[in-house]
Amino acid sequence: MTKYQTVLLIEDDEVDVLNVKRAFRKKGFTQTLLLAENGLDALQKYKGEELNPQPDVILLDLNMPKMGGFEFLKRRSEEGFFADVDVYVMSTSSAESDIKRAEELGANGYVVKPLYTDRFADELEKILGE
Repeated sequence: MTKYQTVLLIEDDEVDVLNVKRAFRKKGFTQTLLLAENGLDALQKYKGEELNPQPDVILLDLNMPKMGGFEFLKRRSEEGFFADVDVYVMSTSSAESDIKRAEELGANGYVVKPLYTDRFADELEKILGE
């Protein structure tokens, strides 16, 4: 039994989306992978009940147009959407201030990109509980 059954990837970079999909294939993950282009897209899909099944974990990029990761985390805590969903930030930033801010805003964990390394697939494996 896996820790999570449905993963929502909130990511605007097509290459990073492909790299996550590649990690899923490489590690044999069986979870359903849902996609949103940015925080606003994820919020609209949530409010419109378009996310089916509902995710039980979110992989969140920080730097995106329309609504970035920090704003998404802030609105999530203020408005209560995805309240019971674990959120793991994936970012190219390894700055301690970004990691601390993400944690303060409710992130369960933080993974530093690049996503094309074997280390990323291993980190994803730790998160997804395979």
